[in-house]
Amino acid sequence: MELLGPPSGLAIAAAGSARLCSVCLFALITLASSAGWPSAAAAEGPALPATAAATVTTAEPLAGQTLPTGAGTLAAEATTPQAPYFYRQTDIGSNLAFSPLTALINGGWDILRNPSVTDRLAAIDYRTGHANLADNLLRAPHHLRNLGWARFASHEVLPIRQFDTSHGQFVPNYFMHTLGEGMLFRMMAEYYESKEVAHPRWLAFGTVLAMQWINETVENGSFRGTNQDPIADILLFNPLGFLLFSFDAPAQLFSGPAQIHYWPGQAAVMPDGSPLHWRLINQGENFAFHLGRGLPLGLQGFMYYGKQGLFGLAVPLGTDTFSVGAGPSLLGLSPYYERDIRIMLPGRDLQWEIGAFWDRGGSLLASVIGTAVGPPAVHFNLYPRALPGELSTQIGLFFRCSQLDGCMGGLSWAESPLGLGWAAAKPNQDKLLH
Repeated sequence: MELLGPPSGLAIAAAGSARLCSVCLFALITLASSAGWPSAAAAEGPALPATAAATVTTAEPLAGQTLPTGAGTLAAEATTPQAPYFYRQTDIGSNLAFSPLTALINGGWDILRNPSVTDRLAAIDYRTGHANLADNLLRAPHHLRNLGWARFASHEVLPIRQFDTSHGQFVPNYFMHTLGEGMLFRMMAEYYESKEVAHPRWLAFGTVLAMQWINETVENGSFRGTNQDPIADILLFNPLGFLLFSFDAPAQLFSGPAQIHYWPGQAAVMPDGSPLHWRLINQGENFAFHLGRGLPLGLQGFMYYGKQGLFGLAVPLGTDTFSVGAGPSLLGLSPYYERDIRIMLPGRDLQWEIGAFWDRGGSLLASVIGTAVGPPAVHFNLYPRALPGELSTQIGLFFRCSQLDGCMGGLSWAESPLGLGWAAAKPNQDKLLH
């Protein structure tokens, strides 16, 4: 049994630092709301005066001279609203349905696709989950002292004690909460900007925070006591991601040489025995990473991160990209209890899967993921208007068959955040519930 660390001033300092990061984040978003996104280019020198800008715009090259590339458009760029890095208005694929509700549903109830958590919406203890989440965040120093700083850091920040699956929570903290949801925050702000609503950055901050609050409430369930996960996610890694993607330089990096794409599921509700009881299926918050453009044959590195961690290669063909990856998939979470402390540990049983993905301009058109090693399973998604010509339709479809989930399928509709699902064989996931 792992012993608790003694009460430490480091725990108080860590919580204080996390809260300080949140305060700095509020100040940064306030600044961005009044002065635009912080830009790396802004530090290079003062803006051109209007007369100089006009001169640059109307300048003509002298005989034998060539103006520097882009000089004639410098003034236009200075007065033209900045093009979005991540949000693209499109009429195909996963981006067609992108909206605050889509993000709230897929991210807020993301954990329900894990077989160790029930997907019956009415069975979730929202009241206790919300109360315990608020207590852990408002009294973070107390809960960190109760847990022990070294233990918290080893599970959530870096595996300083040992490197194994039981100390692997730091992986989603960096890839999902910092990079993924940091990018989602910027993408959501660009969405609100496209709708010309007031204070788009604050709305994006509130949307992603609400999504994460729902997620942690659902994950907590009926437990009362110290829960380290939301302290790390909401007070440390989410603010770090918001802060990072509030600057243009990281946004340029992760929309250029390296690219992050938001690939949510096609969430659907499914009747569960009565009109008042429903399951939520096929939801999920997933991110795709396309890395580098200097590989032979134009290939790119590829990573797909969500419930799975798949690694492979991507082949760009015109505006389309075909990606293939393989890697582990988490089968369940195992709660570890000690006094009034609960730590959710990744299950030791991993299922190895392989997936193929087709996207256009970062909007996912179709995907199929199947078991390579482990219990047989296959999961297929075809997004609205993915097919060409007369085959194109506003309807998307999905199906999944596995030993734990049974067989289920469903339909999505264009911009709707929720579709309708049905079960062809009864799900059997309850055998893993804790």
